[in-house]
Amino acid sequence: MRRFLSTTLLALFGLGVGTAYAAEARVVENSDHGLWDDEPRKNVHLLETLVLGSEAGDDAFGRIVDVAVDSRGRWLVLDAGFSCVKVYHPDSLTMRTIGRKGEGPGEFNRPTALGIDADDHIYVASAGGRIAVFGPYGQLLDEFRHKFPGAVVRGLKITAQGTYLACFDAVEDRLVHRYDAQHVFLSSFADSWSAAASMPPDEEFAWNGGAIDVDATGCVYSTQMTPYEIRKFSPQGELLLTIHRKNDFKPPRVERTGGGATFYPFSASFSILALPDGKILNVADYVRSNSDVASARTIVDVYDAEGRLLKSRQLDSHVGIRCLDASGRLYAVEEREVPQVVKYRLAFQ
Repeated sequence: MRRFLSTTLLALFGLGVGTAYAAEARVVENSDHGLWDDEPRKNVHLLETLVLGSEAGDDAFGRIVDVAVDSRGRWLVLDAGFSCVKVYHPDSLTMRTIGRKGEGPGEFNRPTALGIDADDHIYVASAGGRIAVFGPYGQLLDEFRHKFPGAVVRGLKITAQGTYLACFDAVEDRLVHRYDAQHVFLSSFADSWSAAASMPPDEEFAWNGGAIDVDATGCVYSTQMTPYEIRKFSPQGELLLTIHRKNDFKPPRVERTGGGATFYPFSASFSILALPDGKILNVADYVRSNSDVASARTIVDVYDAEGRLLKSRQLDSHVGIRCLDASGRLYAVEEREVPQVVKYRLAFQ
C-alpha cells in the first residue's frame, strides 16, 4: 500500500515567477506493484521507428555517451570515441560534426554530457570542468568552466531559469547545480545519499550522481544512481516531491585487496524524463547478480504527476533511454552488433 507522509500541496497560481509551491514537500512511498500492473491493456510498449548506426559510414559510432534532439528535429549524438558531436538531419540523416579531440577552444577531452537550449545552441560538458557552447551550425560561441572540475557531469539541461548540471559535488554532497544565463554559479541542491555516510572518496565518485530533466514549467526532476530515489524541485531548487518504491535492486559492492579495489556491477538509475502529459519516466539498470554484468536488464518505471507508480516493466536487454523530442518520441543508446541510436514511440496499450 502507498502511504503519503505529507499530503499538503498548495494550488498553483500560474507558471514561472508567479508560481506558488507547497509549504512542505510530499513523500510518496510506492510498492513494487504499479496501479496498471494488472491491466494488460495498459502495458508499456517501446515501438521502434528508426535506427541509426552501422559498421561504416557517417553513422558509424565509437562510444555514444549522450543524445539530444533540437527544435528542428535534428539528432545530436555525443560520440566520446571520436570526441565530437555528430548532427543528423531528420529526413536525409546526412551528417556534420562539431568539435574534435583536444584541449583547445571547441575541442573535447573525454566528453560526458550534451544539452540543447531553446535557440538550439549546443552545450557539451567534458573533463576538467569545461563546457563548450556552439551555435546550431557548429560555430563556437562560448566556453566556461563549472566549479566542480573533478566531477563527471552526467546531465546537462538549459532553460530560461538557468543551466542545470547533474554531477556529484564531494564537498557539499549535492547532485544538481544551477548557473545563470551568463554561466555564473547560483546554487546547488539535491543532497546526495552519501552526505550521511562515511566512505572512501573513490566509492563516493563511483556511486554518486544521477540524471536530471526539466518540465515545461521549469521544475527539475532528479534521479540518483543509488539508492533508488526520484525528487522534483522548483526551478530555484526547492524540494517539492520525493518518490520511493520498493525494489530488490542490488546495492553497490566493492572488494579491497592490498592497495587495489574491485567495483562490481550494481543496479542504478541513469535517466529520468518528464513526459509531455505530466507523467514521469525513470530508467534504471537492474542487476540480478553483483558478479555478472551480463545479467543487467533495463527497468522502465512510469509514474503519474503525483508520484504514484503506474507501471513497471523489465525489458529483455539494456536500453539506454536518453531523451525525448517535442512529440514525445524516445531516443535510446543500444549496443547491438554495433553502437546505435534507436528512436521509439512510447505507447500505453
